[in-house]
Amino acid sequence: LTFGLDNYWRRKTVDIAVKGRSGKWLDACTGTGEMAIALKARAPQGTVVYATDFSADMLKIARAKQQAAGIIFKEANTFALPFADNYFDLVTISFALRNLRTGSKEFVKIFKEINRVLKPGGRFVNIETSQPKLFLLKWIFMLYVKYFTPLIGGLLTGSFRGFNYLSSSILNFYTAEDLLKILKEGGFGTASYTPLLFGAVAIHKAGK
Repeated sequence: LTFGLDNYWRRKTVDIAVKGRSGKWLDACTGTGEMAIALKARAPQGTVVYATDFSADMLKIARAKQQAAGIIFKEANTFALPFADNYFDLVTISFALRNLRTGSKEFVKIFKEINRVLKPGGRFVNIETSQPKLFLLKWIFMLYVKYFTPLIGGLLTGSFRGFNYLSSSILNFYTAEDLLKILKEGGFGTASYTPLLFGAVAIHKAGK
């Protein structure tokens, strides 16, 4: 549905995330482990990569991947991560915040929890869908997501309900600027974002 662009977006996110980093890394909400695997492929010697997800079924798929060997998988809720304070040098989330959204207050709790497990000087990097700024591009984006995404996704997989949810979660998600404000409310004093595909996707980077 992204015409392969999601692979480029993940590589771009990894470039930003791992720059100057080593030590302990966490990919939260890892799903089937794609981002964790991408991080592991770029990890300097001695770096330990962890991956957490609330879904045991997702983690089962992730663990079965040959490229996932050496990654430490844990079933965990991102609202209450099972790690000590100041534990990680890097935390990432990719295309998963939409699935956690119940309101900005809940996001603040999530970001505070990520801040808690990061070491001073640690980095949090998130990639997520966003909203283009230009009216015409936003209109095209909305039409594509609202009609094309659930139709084609449903026909290809048989999961019309799943792709209707995907479409709704994208259309109702925050703009990059709004998410930046919530990041700062969550305790990240230094935060910025990089728009991709004219703002349809955004990479947010925040430091502790």
